[in-house]
Amino acid sequence: MSYITPSQKMVRYLNSLGVEDVSRFDMDFLSIKHDIGNREKIVFTFKKSSSWKEDLLHEFLLALSNANYPFDVRFEYERTIEFEDVDALFQNWYMHNYMNLPPFQLMPGEEKTIYASFPDSITKKEVNAILKEFSSLISFINYPFHIELEQSVNETSSPKEETEKKPAKPHSTEENASLKSKQNNVEEIEPEGAEAESNDDPEYSDEEAEKEVRRLQLQEAEQAYLQSLEHQKWEQSRREIYKKGNYVKLERIADAFEKKTGNVEVVGEVVAVTTKTTRKGKLFSTFTIGKVGDGGLKVRAFASKSGIPEERLTLLGDGQYVDIRGSLERDERTGELGLFAHYMDDALPPPLREDPEERKRVELHLHTKMSAMDGLGDINDYIKLAMNMGMKALAITDHGNLQCFPIAESALKKIKSKKPDADFRIIYGVEFYTFRKPQYVYNPINIPLKRAKYCVFDFETTGLSYRYDHPTEFGGVIVENGMVTDRLDLFIDAGVPIPEKIQKKTHITNDMLKGAPNEVEAVKRISEFIGSDDVIMVSHNARFDIGFLNAMRKKAGMPPLPNPVIDTLALSYYLFPEAARHNLGALSRNLKLDVYNNEEAHRADFDAEALNSVWQAIIPILERDTKNPSLTHKDLMSLEITNRNVYKHMKTFHTIALAQNQEGLKTLYKLVSKSETVYMAAGSTPKIDIEDLAQNHKNVLYGSACFNGEV
Repeated sequence: MSYITPSQKMVRYLNSLGVEDVSRFDMDFLSIKHDIGNREKIVFTFKKSSSWKEDLLHEFLLALSNANYPFDVRFEYERTIEFEDVDALFQNWYMHNYMNLPPFQLMPGEEKTIYASFPDSITKKEVNAILKEFSSLISFINYPFHIELEQSVNETSSPKEETEKKPAKPHSTEENASLKSKQNNVEEIEPEGAEAESNDDPEYSDEEAEKEVRRLQLQEAEQAYLQSLEHQKWEQSRREIYKKGNYVKLERIADAFEKKTGNVEVVGEVVAVTTKTTRKGKLFSTFTIGKVGDGGLKVRAFASKSGIPEERLTLLGDGQYVDIRGSLERDERTGELGLFAHYMDDALPPPLREDPEERKRVELHLHTKMSAMDGLGDINDYIKLAMNMGMKALAITDHGNLQCFPIAESALKKIKSKKPDADFRIIYGVEFYTFRKPQYVYNPINIPLKRAKYCVFDFETTGLSYRYDHPTEFGGVIVENGMVTDRLDLFIDAGVPIPEKIQKKTHITNDMLKGAPNEVEAVKRISEFIGSDDVIMVSHNARFDIGFLNAMRKKAGMPPLPNPVIDTLALSYYLFPEAARHNLGALSRNLKLDVYNNEEAHRADFDAEALNSVWQAIIPILERDTKNPSLTHKDLMSLEITNRNVYKHMKTFHTIALAQNQEGLKTLYKLVSKSETVYMAAGSTPKIDIEDLAQNHKNVLYGSACFNGEV
């Protein structure tokens, strides 16, 4: 099976839906057609190398929801989809949607039938509801299976209730005679070009037929014997897990995956406990035992008089530390290694970390489990650890929410009730997803757009930061009365190597920069090219391009650029607020201009020419929308976005906010509420405009966050 690499067309399609990492999708277009019954509907047929992984499928389905046109999708697969593919997808799909293990199992049936085997603890109606939803999913992705209900089974079988697998029964004498009769009745096939002399001669003589029957009997007997040996081996392995004693203590849980079999003793923290009772009243629990940085191991534990008391399983809960002695086992269905518990005792948790430094630190950036996909810890544990390390305070800065505040307050009160002299306080804060509203113009000037002179330009650089990276190419065109009157394409040798990934993107190599002017020499030529201070600079992402230009001017001892500036990236948000992407290629396609292609893109001269075509198309649209045929550069400042879906696509940076007092705490609640209402869009994170932070700085400290911050 070959791996399908997405074509450029596929990359553009996935990018248009908001997918950034396209390399993980092993699929490409097989065909793109219009629906015969509805010419507006597009039918995409994809060919995929392998079966779907649930996380990738979930991302793809979310991306499809961004499409703003009617469509239908179909799939073909290079590899045959097997039951194991469906089962793996179901396990992960259920865990993602219901945050738990499935309450029933899928079992392979004949041909393309799958049976759902469910215990008495779940009703047929509940199973049907889950299967209806999952069946709809596998039908959508063209998996050739259908799922049916099977007779319910016990939730958990005790060791003595395991169903025996019987070896295949050998043929009876009558069956052998029938088989022999069939062998003697084989239709004769004439060799090509031969003449038949007689129609009565059989293909086999009686002796040959007898030998063939005997060979088939021996073959079946051999298969039955091998099945019997396999079943005996399985029965033996099942019996082994109930043998107690000779436990090998493992220092690390990860060592169990190297040992694979035998009796072991492990110590760890209990996670994800599920305790149930079988139909016969037997209590059992399933959970994971783990250690931070050491992985986890699934455990099955049954209550018994000689092993684990019922009371122990009844009181078992997440966060407890236990010492388990048991036998390693392999799950028959998933093949996953687990532990069958014989004995379970309480264990001491590992000692809390201490800070040997004389001057203790104060943690000002902390995520609890209220920060989805980021924090894992409970605030109670964090407070205990901070106090044990000698900290005087601890700041809570969860992503975009304040949900942990009441829990933290309650936990601190509980601790101080036992330790009244404890010198410790909670600093209440939040890590905002901050964005800037589109700024259409800089240095506004009262010049009509139709009569203005423009310098439409673009930079190629070694990276995204004008503080730490350097320009490699400048491309620009001078435009007067809608006509290009001058061009400049200039390589720039900043004296630093170009990263390999940037070379692949821009097709600019280090050798191409040899002999080119340095940044100081280049910026002087660029300034001469621009000309007077009233020439309007047009850029797609002006903060980026003007940032690099001003950094070059600073190195040359020149002041910041005084010219008026127009940012077409900001105007793209205004014109197409529902669009998932706003790069230059997406903007040109939204304007229905055929001026941009990925093969020539990311060279400054090409991008500048394409941007000029885009800008010339935007001018009449803005005049029409504002009903102002004499629209000026300064007038663009008054443009307002009314569709809040635009905020979904705004890029964010992280900002820490800490309340200094009670008034500051009220300000945090006010800002978070605004992020969850005014700026919230479907499928987006709660964002806040940086101007809102600037207007509400009293009693609140703002600072840098993680590497996603701007400072």
